[in-house]
Amino acid sequence: MRNFDTYSVDSAGDMDRWLDQMMPNDILLIFTADEASSKLNHTTRQILNSLGSGKIQDITFRAQWFMITQKKGRGMSFRLNE
Repeated sequence: MRNFDTYSVDSAGDMDRWLDQMMPNDILLIFTADEASSKLNHTTRQILNSLGSGKIQDITFRAQWFMITQKKGRGMSFRLNE
């Protein structure tokens, strides 16, 4: 399990490296607990999109978002409206 502060710190590089180190067929459950839109850069969003999240590009300020996927698999993601 790994946490990334996506509100006050630009941890996108750490998240990118962590996602890159995942083994094929690892199951990933990723979710936001607070604000994530302002610190997720284009590269991180592209990585999450390539893992199956079509909704990561639509994340807005303080929106809740989660994703369940399998590395090298086809994932699903959801953005919950407030």
